[in-house]
Amino acid sequence: PPQYEPVSTSQLVKWIRAPKDAPLRVDFAGGWRSSSRPSLEVKTDGTMLHGLMALWWSGKPHDTPAMADQHRDYAAIGTASHLAREGVLSGDVNKLGEGVSASYSVQLSEGMSPLPEAKGCLGRKYCGGGFGGYALYLFGREEDRRAFLAESADARPIEPYSRWE
Repeated sequence: PPQYEPVSTSQLVKWIRAPKDAPLRVDFAGGWRSSSRPSLEVKTDGTMLHGLMALWWSGKPHDTPAMADQHRDYAAIGTASHLAREGVLSGDVNKLGEGVSASYSVQLSEGMSPLPEAKGCLGRKYCGGGFGGYALYLFGREEDRRAFLAESADARPIEPYSRWE
């Protein structure tokens, strides 16, 4: 058989490259109409959101399964989802921000910790349940997002990504 020179794991690690960018799905106002086969109502390239979104790390992990037995206000979650949907369908980032804010209000009523304020933020919310993890911040202007990112070492910009044809 052929002879190979031994390779150490340290040498292998030098060759491994993590992707610079990775896709992320953001749920703007909480899912409320799930089924075994959900339908996609609209496809968009997300350009209305370019330069307007950031993620902020809360500093603590979230535990979504722990929320399973907790009371949820599905009517309020549905209202938040409808507002966000209206914003997306009309291309109105302010209306989308209302939906995100309504979802955040539900999260606060469930006992989640308040998120830091941010100048120019149209809406903010935790990305999922479980009292921690990342939070989405939606801004009305790119300048406001830039200022938020400059002020917080725990914030990162995110951009729309679409492979729709």
